[in-house]
Amino acid sequence: MNNINLKIYYFKYILINKNNIKMTSMVEHTEDKLFKIRLIECDKIYHIEKKKLMISNILKDMIHEYDSNDEEIPIMKCDEETFNKVLDYMNHYIIESMNEVPKPVPQNAKVGDIVQPFYLDFIFGESIDLTPEQEKLLYNLFIISNYLDIKSLFSLCCLKTAIMIRNADKDKLAKMFADNSNIESNESNHENESTTN
Repeated sequence: MNNINLKIYYFKYILINKNNIKMTSMVEHTEDKLFKIRLIECDKIYHIEKKKLMISNILKDMIHEYDSNDEEIPIMKCDEETFNKVLDYMNHYIIESMNEVPKPVPQNAKVGDIVQPFYLDFIFGESIDLTPEQEKLLYNLFIISNYLDIKSLFSLCCLKTAIMIRNADKDKLAKMFADNSNIESNESNHENESTTN
C-alpha cells in the first residue's frame, strides 16, 4: 500500500470511527471527574474520582444527584481512619478487582486461598488474634461497607470474621463478642449524648 492509499485508508477509518472515538473520550473524562465527599463526623472533605466512587452502590446513585463540582456528597457514620482505609480499598479495586468470596466458605480455607495478596494484607493477614485497634477497625469496615453498599468489601469482612470464628476457642469467641458489644454500647451512648446536646 503506497502513501496515498494509506492516507485515504486512515482518513476513512477516522470518519467511520469518529463517533466511537468521541464517546470513548467522553467516558474517560467522565470517569476521571472529581466529586467532593464530606465526612460529617470529622468535617473533612475528600476529592475522589467518579470511577472509584462507583464501587459503592449508594454513592453511584448519589452521584446523579450531586453532579456539580461545587456540591458535596455527605457521608454519615464514618470516621477519618475508617474512610482512609476504604479509600485504599477503592484505589486498588479499580486496578485489580477482588476475587468473589464463595458461599459457603470452603472448609479449612484461609483468607489468602480466596483473595489476592493486597486484600489479604488489607484485612490484617491470616492472624485471628487482632489487636483491639484492628478489631475496632474491622467492625467499622463492616458498618461503612454495609452503609455504602460496597458488596465486595462487606464480603471480605465477612470472610475474615468467619475464618476468625471458625479457628477461635471458646474464650476467644466470648472476648470477640464482648468487645463488639462494648463498641456498640459506646457508639449508642455517643449518639445519645449528641442528640441530648
